[in-house]
Amino acid sequence: MSLKQPLLSLTGVNTYIGQSHILQGVDLIVPAGHVTALLGRNGAGKTTTLRSIMGLWRPRSGQIVFDGARLDGLPTHEIAARGLGYVPEHRAIFRDLSVFENLQIAERKRGDLDRALPKLHTLFPDLKRFESRAGRHLSGGQQQMLAIARAMVADNRLLLIDEPSEGLAPIIVGAIVEALKQLKGQMTVLLVEQNFRMAAALSDFYCVLDDGHTVRAGEMAELTSDAALTARLLGAG
Repeated sequence: MSLKQPLLSLTGVNTYIGQSHILQGVDLIVPAGHVTALLGRNGAGKTTTLRSIMGLWRPRSGQIVFDGARLDGLPTHEIAARGLGYVPEHRAIFRDLSVFENLQIAERKRGDLDRALPKLHTLFPDLKRFESRAGRHLSGGQQQMLAIARAMVADNRLLLIDEPSEGLAPIIVGAIVEALKQLKGQMTVLLVEQNFRMAAALSDFYCVLDDGHTVRAGEMAELTSDAALTARLLGAG
């Protein structure tokens, strides 16, 4: 898939939080049917980019285009209704609701969960085993699986996933990587991830932010094959 055929694109996006100018002209292209990793050091603006796409923090200028239509300026519920699912940092599941109830309230229209449930149970078998368990009694990995599954209940075309490996044991990270690999080609994903090994294993393309600016973008194979470039951009070995 060419980078010239994006499902989502950001052009010159500037976002402020209070008086702080966080995103300073961010450009980003997310090709349809692929996983794109949004990379950068802590504080580079990655989470702000996802929240700007979803309208949670409204850009002051620039364009956000999804499937040929502008998103910038729209309220969050209208953006979500166009087919974007958001998995925020720290999971944000409903801890007092059961696994099934967490999934049920994610329906956008009647029948969404019935359609999605077989796939979700295949990707995340624990969600079937513990469907009556309250969110607070799930492990961290199970909560992350539930957060991702919840974003897949509605018929979304794009998933925005923020730091899915955060705080998880390596064996759990591996399970989530394998589940997300099964989605490749079926769904477009924009992934924010500090774990470069995980990002590299999943992603076809990358974009690096630094201090609110886009500094480089391209095919992930370019980055993984050049240790010096990776170290320069991310400080990774």
